[in-house]
Amino acid sequence: MHELDVLPFPASPGHGERSVRWRRAVLLTALAVGVLAFLAMATSARANGVPLNNGDVLVGTGNGTVAHFDHSGNLLDTLDNGTGAFYSTGMCTDSNTNLYVTEFGQENISVFDVNGNLTHQTFGSAYNSDPESCTVDASNNIYVGEADGSGTVLKFDTSGNLLASYNPALGGRGTDWVDLAADQCTLYYTSEDSSVHRFDVCTNTQLPDFASGLPGPCYELRIRPNGEVMVACSTEAVRLDTTGNIIQTYPIPGASVLFALNLDPDGTTFWTADLGNSAGPVYHVDIATGNILTQFNSNPPQGQAAGLLIVGGIVVSQPSMTLSPSSQSQTTGSSATVTANLTIGGNPASGKTILFSVSGANTASGSATTDTAGNAPFSYTGTNAGTDTVTACYDANNNGVCDSGELTRTATVTWTGSQTDPAITANGVTLTVPGTCETVATFTDPDTSATASEYSATVTFPNGKTSTDATIIQTGPGKFRVRLCQRFAKAGSHTMSVTITDVDNSSNTATVQSTWNTTSTGSGIKTSSKARRIPARVPYAVRHVRGARHSSRARHARRARHFVRRRWL
Repeated sequence: MHELDVLPFPASPGHGERSVRWRRAVLLTALAVGVLAFLAMATSARANGVPLNNGDVLVGTGNGTVAHFDHSGNLLDTLDNGTGAFYSTGMCTDSNTNLYVTEFGQENISVFDVNGNLTHQTFGSAYNSDPESCTVDASNNIYVGEADGSGTVLKFDTSGNLLASYNPALGGRGTDWVDLAADQCTLYYTSEDSSVHRFDVCTNTQLPDFASGLPGPCYELRIRPNGEVMVACSTEAVRLDTTGNIIQTYPIPGASVLFALNLDPDGTTFWTADLGNSAGPVYHVDIATGNILTQFNSNPPQGQAAGLLIVGGIVVSQPSMTLSPSSQSQTTGSSATVTANLTIGGNPASGKTILFSVSGANTASGSATTDTAGNAPFSYTGTNAGTDTVTACYDANNNGVCDSGELTRTATVTWTGSQTDPAITANGVTLTVPGTCETVATFTDPDTSATASEYSATVTFPNGKTSTDATIIQTGPGKFRVRLCQRFAKAGSHTMSVTITDVDNSSNTATVQSTWNTTSTGSGIKTSSKARRIPARVPYAVRHVRGARHSSRARHARRARHFVRRRWL
């Protein structure tokens, strides 16, 4: 008998095999519920595509994963690239907050988008040995430092194409951790020794060390906007002034290997993580006081928190730009202004070119240069109702074109209210020829793209009656005539008032007087409805009553003639 059949479930006497089947069903149901519960727990806060927001904390927890926490240390998501790489090390983001994660030992970088979704399981090529850190320049090019082998620094574009490679002088171990200065040329790096080294990527030359004699080995470093440098050196973090001298140290109680370090977006605090503690503790520290503000465990599955990134954290090589207002409403015919504010490394960037373009209901383009506060305003006039998207682009290479990878931001402008149209002008006419349908007015619109369907015409006759049966006919670009079918009952001069109206803007009108001279009864212009002759049976009565002035037929005839007169204008 199967082992599931002998489990000690209570059975009702006399049920035999049915009780066995019942026990089996209960057990299988319990197992199914347990499996589902286990799967639910296993996938909790895992690969849910949670957006990466400023201030969020990302920890490289290994096995191809990055733990995504909020600023307070609450787990929001676990990003998984599916490679199972033992170490998830240094990370960086581009201007669109795409996340690049180095995989030490895997010779690879994986990429996630701003919503935490995996977009590239593999990125780049030509890795020599153990890529461990990365940083991004103002044009969204990615620099990757390698801990072992030749220690080559590789430069990629956002598509993973290799643009350049550099061979800086090595210290204890490769170009372990890298950071690029705001000048876009000076690469600061550590080599797991007691120094901070420098290399010029613009001239491909080695520079003097920035600092030496530190309590090494030292690992991840970050340049501050004021030129100071923060670096993680085993049991403490170190703050260096602009000449490389130690001005403050930050010992973390119980820490054994402070490996990772990032600057917070607030500019006054930093974060670090302990590689040597299997709980993966993460610390948030005040730069001025050294006080630990927040501490939580990242619990890496392989026991080492080898990478750290603060979303929106200060990286001096990367510009940051905002557009204000982000949305606005304006009346057509007026002007809208958006202002770009550009900072590099947290400081206002002056003298930089911002390119602007407008798409949507209106189109426009232009450029502006940032002032000492980093502001560059742009104004344009909207003539069409609808919504526009205004795009600002930081022209980092000053070539006058918004290149792929350059920093862009967008704002919206909604145009409402009456559209300001060029005024239409009209001319009356004098008609002296008989006809049934004639032109009773002409008019011109300065907008040569206008069409006949944009207008209507109303004709007012001498007796106060009106007709809206006129037809608008286009005779050329911006030129039109008003054609009406009407008939007058009496000979003489008939003056009509013709009003032309823009159907989309009722305030844009023109009114003229036109004259129709008729020489005989019934000549002129005949309407399609109101001036229609009386039914045939009435004129039949008129034609067949002769010499019977006082008879019943004569009375009917007089009434018919009176009716005819009332039906004519």
